[in-house]
Parts: sequence; C-alpha cells; structure tokens
Amino acid sequence: MSSKKRHQYSSLMTSKERKRQYNKIWARVSRAQKKAANKEMISSVEMASIAESDSLNHNQHFEVDNLNMFSDPALSSSESEQDMTPTLRKELSEWACMFQVKHNALDALLNILKRHGHAEFPHTARTLFGNENHYEHTTKDGVESVQFKVADQLSKHLSKYPAAVTDHLQSLDLSINVDGLPLFKSSNLSLWPVLCSINLSPECIFPLCISTAASKPKTLNFVNDTVQELAELIQDGLTWGGKCLNIQLRCVTCDAPAKAMVKCVKQFSGYYGCDRCNQRGSWYGRMIYPETNNLIMRTD
Repeated sequence: MSSKKRHQYSSLMTSKERKRQYNKIWARVSRAQKKAANKEMISSVEMASIAESDSLNHNQHFEVDNLNMFSDPALSSSESEQDMTPTLRKELSEWACMFQVKHNALDALLNILKRHGHAEFPHTARTLFGNENHYEHTTKDGVESVQFKVADQLSKHLSKYPAAVTDHLQSLDLSINVDGLPLFKSSNLSLWPVLCSINLSPECIFPLCISTAASKPKTLNFVNDTVQELAELIQDGLTWGGKCLNIQLRCVTCDAPAKAMVKCVKQFSGYYGCDRCNQRGSWYGRMIYPETNNLIMRTD
C-alpha cells in the first residue's frame, strides 16, 4: 500500500479503531520482547550451569577447610541479600514518606523493581508500609459509619505543621463539609464523609466521619457523635503542645441538597423551600419565589 493510500485509510479510521490497532501492535511487540527475554534467560541459565560444572571439576582438589570457608553463612550471597533486603525495604518506605510519593506511583515502581530481579519486594505500597488499619464501625438508621476522634485527628494533623506556625498559635478556625459521593454507576451505594479543614497555611483537610448508605440518609443521626465531640471541643478547647487552644467553627460548606439535609429544611425546589423567608413558591416549569416586599423573614 502506498503512503498516500495509507494516509487516506488512517484518516478514515475512528479513534476507537486507531486505539484498537495500536493495542494490537503493542501486544505483538510485547510478546516479541517476552520471547526474546525468555531465550536470553534460558541461554544464561545454560551458560551458568556449564560454568558451574567446570568450576566444580576444576576445584575438586581444594581442601576441606577451604570448602568450609566458602560455605560460611557470612559469605553466602543469598544470606547477604536477605540481610540487605530489610534495609533496602525500610529505606524505600522512608523515601516514599519523606517525598510524599503517591501510592499508585509507588505501586508502579515496585512492579518495575520486581520485574528486574527484586522479587522480594511486595506488589503494593500498603504492604510495603505494613499498614493494617482496623476501625470500629457502627450502624444507625441503615447508615454504616466509621467515627474518628475529633481531638485525635486535630492533634495528629497539627503535628504536621512546622514549629514556626504552631508556636504562637492560640486558636484554631475549622471548616466542616458534608456531602454525598456516588461510588458506582451500577449501584445506589454512596459515601457520606464529614471533612474538616484547619484554616492554616497550607490548609489541611481530613475526615472526621466516613459513612456509607444504600440511598440518601433520611436523618443525620450518623454524625451525632462527631457533632457532640466538636461541641465539647468548642466549649472546653483542645489541649495540645502543653497549651489549650480555642476551637472555633468558621462555617459548614455544603451544596444546596446537602445544606437542606444539614439544616433540616425543604429543598430549594419545593414549596416553602426558601430558607430566608416564609413565602410559598409558585410552579412555572420550575419553582420560583416572585415576592420581594413585605416578607416574613425566617429566624434562627
């Protein structure tokens, strides 16, 4: 096929067809590389076995004490590799923590190392760090929740800031966010996290409560423990670093549906859905609130 015809043919191909053709070429190249690697491995094993047999025949006249010396565990390559492996694994985990390497990037690095002779490394960063998290969960009104201690979370994340930021700190401003996150397209299962933000530079965001539900929660009973702990901290303060920090709640940020659920009011699209006044909305293809004068305003 001439270059002109190939160009015309490629211009007529859709993006899916080009991607499929690219995947076929890539699979063919990968198979060829694997075959070549297997051939090289087999040839290297054969050469190693020949060299080993020759060395054994050549060294049969060695004395017994020399053989014992070469079989000493301190000089064994396998033993030395086992001694070095924990150190290398520890250094790799410390490096990943120091530079805050993402887990998906570390997973890819571990797979590359395993393909190039480091079979002792794990497949995932979670196994490398040895993380085994166990959390107690509760179920209220069909909502399964994992609660985190608010004071522990604040102390944990405050310790990440440098001393120059926290030495003269007298109070903490917090922002809270509540929202629902769909997990799967094929299921109504959703995640409802309660996130907290410490308003320092840089901002630190962490969860106070993580909940899952098969549908939108009808009540906020699953966050009662978190709200109670937060109220106690606002009243009594947080003891951290040898001093008591005043806790202030700056705001609760939500979108319109979550705000209606948090405030226990009607949605913006319903009758009496305005959270500023008591007027009844009118339906004209959508809910509108046309009155602007002589309104009865809502109170706290």
